[in-house]
Amino acid sequence: MLHRFLSALLGYWEGCLDYWPIFLIPCLIGLAYNWKTTSVWHELGKLVFAFWCGWLLRMTVSLEDIWADLLAGQLQIRGGQCFVPGRDILPILRYGSSWTILVNLGGNLGFFLPFGFLAALLWPKLRDWRWSLLAGAGFSCLIETLQLFTFRVTSIDDVILNALGTLMGCWIYHVLHYLTGEKA
Repeated sequence: MLHRFLSALLGYWEGCLDYWPIFLIPCLIGLAYNWKTTSVWHELGKLVFAFWCGWLLRMTVSLEDIWADLLAGQLQIRGGQCFVPGRDILPILRYGSSWTILVNLGGNLGFFLPFGFLAALLWPKLRDWRWSLLAGAGFSCLIETLQLFTFRVTSIDDVILNALGTLMGCWIYHVLHYLTGEKA
């Protein structure tokens, strides 16, 4: 079972090359605007962040299907919705198997942890937990909104857990800076 999961996960890395240019364009604009004051490492970090965001989109949304429906004039809400906090996650925590709990919590928290860490590393404003929370929740809301047009479920629990994962990544950034003696 783990082998199938890892194979599927690696297959998504290949497909995310379709999505990361969405995030690459702002990175290139930033490089052109700040080319005298930025470092190559900072810009490479932005590319890693762009690639990560593209991978998250690839894992959670089928933009090809949305685009095809939009071009055909048939864009419609297809997925389920749950806007009551706890309605999706609490039954999973109570009655779900260990694997189901791991996939739900690990996916929602773990996939956004690098988002929070990289954002704090790259942009000083996002080192403040409030801005980090806003960025993570905002990107999660984008994903959940796009999932309305697929056969996936849009859930407020996902937004909450993704935002918590972003905060955990930001917190890890601060802990590492504290341990290394650098000013965050």
